[in-house]
Amino acid sequence: MSVPDIDPILYVIVLILFHERVFHDQAFLDHVRFSYECFDRVITNCIAKELQYESGLARYLFNECGEITREAVKARTARLHERMEKLAKDNSLEIITLDIGNSLLEPATKAFQTLQPIPENQDRIVAIFKQLDYASCWNFNSKEKVLGRKIRRVYNYTVYHFDSDFGLGSHTLNTYLPNNVGGYFNQHNWLVQQLKHRNRFNDDIKMYKNSFQDLGSIDPPWFQALCDSLSYRDIFRYDKKWIRILWPDLDCLDYQSYIDEAEFCSNILFKQKSFLNNFYINNIIAAYGLSQPENLSFVFNRRIDRRYKNQFKTKLSIVETKPCLKAKYKRQQYKDSARLPSCQDSISLSW
Repeated sequence: MSVPDIDPILYVIVLILFHERVFHDQAFLDHVRFSYECFDRVITNCIAKELQYESGLARYLFNECGEITREAVKARTARLHERMEKLAKDNSLEIITLDIGNSLLEPATKAFQTLQPIPENQDRIVAIFKQLDYASCWNFNSKEKVLGRKIRRVYNYTVYHFDSDFGLGSHTLNTYLPNNVGGYFNQHNWLVQQLKHRNRFNDDIKMYKNSFQDLGSIDPPWFQALCDSLSYRDIFRYDKKWIRILWPDLDCLDYQSYIDEAEFCSNILFKQKSFLNNFYINNIIAAYGLSQPENLSFVFNRRIDRRYKNQFKTKLSIVETKPCLKAKYKRQQYKDSARLPSCQDSISLSW
């Protein structure tokens, strides 16, 4: 698994601090009810290779539109807008226009709640959002009659949907060529659907938001094996399926799916909350020394001296029994945090 924009040394330190200590310390394991590891969220980037370079794009436009002109490019984009309007009408939905920078997850979650209950094993479009954003797109220069890349503001359509295998997820289309598509899913949602397919999901299974807090009669090793069974082929089929459903005109293109961002988490359920409080506070205090200027080279491979003028922040806070340590250096960040819901005793470590 790749960890984008994170120093490899930081990644190794996270493994040393948590994975080795958490899963190989018997004194620690004696206080654990069960634990499991999975992807918390995965963001994919789906691209059609043919549209990424000038000769392939020119060949596609000539075959698709019969000409390579600005008008042909605009007409193709207009057809995508028409497709989205038809999709919204067919599903009795309204296309919601959002300002640049607004988060989509909160309004999409509210829209999903209005659709409950979702019929089992049925795919369903939940909400459609339209938003301006900056992207690198192909631009046709009418004077020189050449195609070139340009950063410009273009409309993106984000469609939130319920998938029979992956649960709630989304796909985002850039309406201008090269029409890249971004996919999103959360493996916790995928696990719920897989348990339902196997008739193992019942009232004994309890969840906090999207994390499992009680597995009921399910054997934890079996559950971990289910977590590990998710493959790249499953993700690729998921992306191709929704591209075919949402934008059938693009299905003829050879789209490939790549993992753009992945968040991997260790979920640990404890027998007693008092042990978790003491352990985590002691652990975060011990890790606090890594964020000091003289020790920063262990985390970010840099030392802080008087000539350093960029941003460097270290913050240790405990809010509502949720301890959190953050060390920020330039664009990189080391974060150590715990989620302690009142109903259960758990900790989620992610990077």
